[in-house]
Amino acid sequence: MFRLPTTFFMFILCNYIGFSQQNLVPNPSFEVYDSCPYNYYGQVSFLEEWRSFRESPDYGNTCAGSVPTSPIGSTQNPVTGNAYCGFIGYGASQNGNYREHLGAQLCQDLVIGQQYFVSMNIIRSSGWPGACNNLGIKFSTVPFTSVNFPPLSNSAHMFSNTVISNDSIWTYISGTFIPDSSYSYIIIGNFFDSTSTVQYGSGAYYFVDDICVSTDSLGCGMQSCASLDVTPPKFLNSMIISPNPIIDKMNIKFNNSTNEIITLIIYDSFGRFQKSIDDISITETIDIELGINLCKGIYFIQLQKNDQIIATSRFLKN
Repeated sequence: MFRLPTTFFMFILCNYIGFSQQNLVPNPSFEVYDSCPYNYYGQVSFLEEWRSFRESPDYGNTCAGSVPTSPIGSTQNPVTGNAYCGFIGYGASQNGNYREHLGAQLCQDLVIGQQYFVSMNIIRSSGWPGACNNLGIKFSTVPFTSVNFPPLSNSAHMFSNTVISNDSIWTYISGTFIPDSSYSYIIIGNFFDSTSTVQYGSGAYYFVDDICVSTDSLGCGMQSCASLDVTPPKFLNSMIISPNPIIDKMNIKFNNSTNEIITLIIYDSFGRFQKSIDDISITETIDIELGINLCKGIYFIQLQKNDQIIATSRFLKN
């Protein structure tokens, strides 16, 4: 799986990056979900934090087999982790103005006059014939829905004015901006109409991954502000972690009534693998020593049986 070469730097820099420099985008790599997206199409609502802000953007995850081989008709690994979202950058319907947007509420409102670093990764789906420009990020003081759209105002706070046509290598888009309002929401997509968008073919579809908004460029790719919330997502089975937050040890309580062998896997908040423990047997509880130098922040833990995820939770490392 392709991964950006940031892991080494994460461990060097984690002692220097404080809360104010964290990623303000919750669930920035789309790893945390309420339910596994069984059908891919229009299932952004299965995600924690993210929702459709226009029409029906999509959500793919390895748990459902829609990553890396997408029903859209292309094979593409995520930048990091096991998931990505997909959206139509432009469609021929609605006089060429069909768009799909996904959005989320930021972990805290943006501060007027403060400079922010904004970035995301985009790649075109080879399953669609076209390509376009103007893919980017827009901020809002109000939320939108799948039927109450943000306007195509021919403007965005960060976007690519060049056509993104590469369907084999992720394109990293980044920029800075200073907000003029206390924006609470982030929106991904194309916010330009057909007359202001350079477009080829009858429609363009894109995958997006690893989104960041931070007051420091080094904050992008580091711990997400989701570390403020340690409430575990809903999942197939209940797993209880204590204490939570933790320092270097944890106790896991899980109902494994069949007493089968389980694999435990830990990821950071950006979906990067940190540690695995194979061939463990949890009948009721088990004590785990992390044994690795984790930075402070949120981590996700999975229990797998026969390569299938059977439970997941979060813990906060102090």
